[in-house]
Order: sequence, then C-alpha cells, then structure tokens
Amino acid sequence: MKIVDASNPIPKYLQISAWLRELIQTGRYKVGERLPSEVALSQMCGVNRNTLRQAITELTAAGILRKEKGTGTFVSAPAPSEVKHKLERISSFRDMLGQSGIKAKTIVVENGIETADDYVARTLFLGTNKKVIAVRRIRAGNGRFDESEPETAYLIFLKKASCRRICLRAF
Repeated sequence: MKIVDASNPIPKYLQISAWLRELIQTGRYKVGERLPSEVALSQMCGVNRNTLRQAITELTAAGILRKEKGTGTFVSAPAPSEVKHKLERISSFRDMLGQSGIKAKTIVVENGIETADDYVARTLFLGTNKKVIAVRRIRAGNGRFDESEPETAYLIFLKKASCRRICLRAF
C-alpha cells in the first residue's frame, strides 16, 4: 500500500496527516497510544523527516496528537470523523452529528426581534422595514466549539395571533 502518491497534487504532508487521521479514526492507534518513531514513519511513507514532522505538527495543532520531548508522539484525542449529510431528508444539526457519534450542543447567545437588513429581507422575500426574530447561537460537537462568530438564524416575525406557523430559513 502506497501512503504518499508523488503524482497527487495534494502536498505530501497533507496526504500523511490524512492517513494518520484515518488510522486513528479506525482504531489502529488509540488515545494514549504512542505512534512509531519519526524515522520509522518517514520510511513507511517514503518521505524525509521534515515532511513527516509537518504532518505531525498539523495534527498536534488540531489537538489529535501530542508530542512529549524524548518520549515520542501520542494520540491525545480521537480524530474527528467527517459529518456526512444525506439530502434524502431534512435533519437537524443534533441529528446529523448524532448519526456520526458526535454529541451536539447549542448555546443561544442572543435572540430577539429586529428589523431585517436588506440581505435578510431579500432572502426571506420580505418587504422593507419588516421585523424578524434573530437567534444567534454557537454550535459544538463533542464539546469543541467553533471559534468563529455565532451563526444567526432568522425567522419571519408574524404579529397575528391567528398565524400558527412561523416560516424558518437559516443562512
């Protein structure tokens, strides 16, 4: 089995880090287990140690591996699995992550009624100066929060008591 394909336009260190992620995801290397030495891994991959170190550095920065000086490189956390979404049916964030074995968590940062800006009004097919309900939230999988700004979901605000449904479009 060839780990690194020199004809592949993807950089070698990314090919190696993807291979190591797969080994961790499939359980070949478990949390707390030491990886083979850099020399052994670089020989297995057919690359120099600098290329291998670049792959290990990427996985260390992602929190998947940890280096202990003089001891080796260890798996510190399971590699996150890809979340695959089937377009055959609509599912929630929590359902989608749950199917991948990831525990989902949502923290609502802020919510309230506000006047829709031009972009939101156009997207929701509203007129000018229309009110929307804005819900700003942060999402997490297995306790790891996205460091970016909170996402905002907009709901059409209907004042009439006779309206039983609220149309939702999140973007």
